[in-house]
Amino acid sequence: MRLAALVIPVPDRTCGAVQVERLSAADALLAVASQPRLTGWIDRTILARQFAAMGDLAADVPVVRARLPWMPADAGRGVAALLDDVLAHAP
Repeated sequence: MRLAALVIPVPDRTCGAVQVERLSAADALLAVASQPRLTGWIDRTILARQFAAMGDLAADVPVVRARLPWMPADAGRGVAALLDDVLAHAP
């Protein structure tokens, strides 16, 4: 199954609605590489393999940054809006 998009969630206390921004390839790679589960490796072989995989992912799958209201009044509506916005950025 092909991924429609990779979403980098950014909870934001100041935003009132879901805001989705598609990232450039360079920004997408940086965003993916900065996720907590991918930081901290020191083995060069593993790092090189992961960096190549992240580059392929960022090139093949739309990566979007989604600013999300911290506590939306209607959480179900917030998720639906996020999915609509993300799918609008997918090829």
